Amino acid sequence: MPYTELTQRVITGAPATPEELSELLQAPASQTFSIIDAASSLRYRFFQATITTLESTASDDSVGLLDIAPDLTPEDMTTDIARFSGHTGTLIIDFPALECHRPLPAMTALRVIAATRFAAPRATIIVGEGRARTLNSLQALALHTANGLVLSDRDEENGRARLAETQMLSDGNFKVLGSENTDLVAEQEEYMRAQGFEIPAPAESTGGCGGSCGCGSGGCGA
Repeated sequence: MPYTELTQRVITGAPATPEELSELLQAPASQTFSIIDAASSLRYRFFQATITTLESTASDDSVGLLDIAPDLTPEDMTTDIARFSGHTGTLIIDFPALECHRPLPAMTALRVIAATRFAAPRATIIVGEGRARTLNSLQALALHTANGLVLSDRDEENGRARLAETQMLSDGNFKVLGSENTDLVAEQEEYMRAQGFEIPAPAESTGGCGGSCGCGSGGCGA
């Protein structure tokens, strides 16, 4: 599939068809980063470097919910994503755990988010808390196709989970809507001190695919 041509068509207002979504989800593994790169161009065209954050997945009827469990087939995923074709509101994608099932592979989760961007290019796509278990170190890369995340509770892991999230946003040079003039990392550190939580020493930056859209020959790793 020529991803550049698909991207240009989606920009003009024609979302990816179910057949194209299926191809995106089942393309060879070697094409994963090209798919992410193409979806990233849509994300930045419509949302630039902004990020929407939510404190929980509680929502009203205007918010779409897309749960991608590890037992779903590519056909199931295609059907679920296609339901939100052309969606322009807020859409939360989460990756719930299932007993006796391994988490969804991280690369599959990245494809799901990218395919959803092709189906709903103007939607505010927010990844839920299940991303931590599913995406692990690739969470930052997911934010180059999604444009929002559900934050962890401020006390989770003695505040470390929320601190890691705010550091990820800062390292990625994202602009958090509603907090443009706030240092979220410093704010969380202050909260942790007030609660008596230990603040971990800063980790050395390793670069690569975790914190920026720049692996490979261009973009997100085309």
